Amino acid sequence: MKIKGYIAATATSVLWGVSFIATKVALSGLNPMGVMLIKFMISSVMFSALFSIRGEELPRKDIKWFVLSAFFGSFAYFFLEGSAINMLNASSASLILATEPVVIMVMSYFFVGERMNWIKRISIPVSILGVWLIVKGSSGDDSILGYVLMFSAVLCWGTFVIISSRLNGKYSEVQISGMQSFIALLLYLPLIGVVEIYDFSIEHILSLLYIGIVPSGIALFLYLYSLKTIGNSTTSMFINFVPVVTSIIGILYLGETLLLTKVIGGLVVITVIMISLYIDLKEENRLTKSKEVV
Repeated sequence: MKIKGYIAATATSVLWGVSFIATKVALSGLNPMGVMLIKFMISSVMFSALFSIRGEELPRKDIKWFVLSAFFGSFAYFFLEGSAINMLNASSASLILATEPVVIMVMSYFFVGERMNWIKRISIPVSILGVWLIVKGSSGDDSILGYVLMFSAVLCWGTFVIISSRLNGKYSEVQISGMQSFIALLLYLPLIGVVEIYDFSIEHILSLLYIGIVPSGIALFLYLYSLKTIGNSTTSMFINFVPVVTSIIGILYLGETLLLTKVIGGLVVITVIMISLYIDLKEENRLTKSKEVV
């Protein structure tokens, strides 16, 4: 049964949705390079503790794939995302993130040979429309460069997913996430000289702790688990929950106005994903019964 994979993907979307707000807060105290460096320092400490508790060793094979996945999924992605969020409001940045399912499905189709059923083909443009409704009318000045950086981050994440598919099944989620975090930290350390600190309050510290432990730690662990359990394409559908979460937290924490279009957009996203999941579960049950008959 794939229910655990669906739960993991849903939790990932919620945790990543909150991370947009936390990153926005952190960037008011440090520049993007400072935020990313401290983020991976924190996550590396967390994974070191996990390796010790679980008694796991660092993988010694497939180093090339670990380095490539860490470069695209941790170093490049989070730096581009952090830089983009610094130029966009949180909702706008999360809207660009909604293109990830399209990128991942296309990449998975060409590079992994993963099948796309009709509901996934239809649900992608419909769910993106829903996300567009969510952020329609968002306040704040957005930079064109910010949109370019965010979309570049999406392409990096798609590459990361394809590369990680080579590692899933061979190593545990903790081993994969931990190695990627350690390598990302090594890539960021030479850039410590360009770190800038503007302010360092309790709010900034809590935000840094969150983005250091959750997005590249707990959430990435859950994301890798869902990739292995329900596949690249199905997992990518849950990315469209991220803007829903970001918009809700933005309203509650940042005082954004709740517009009717955001409510309608959220309902569209959730409905489309639930229909896709229903079709997937129905197909899974059909295949299971067929195997039992044989």
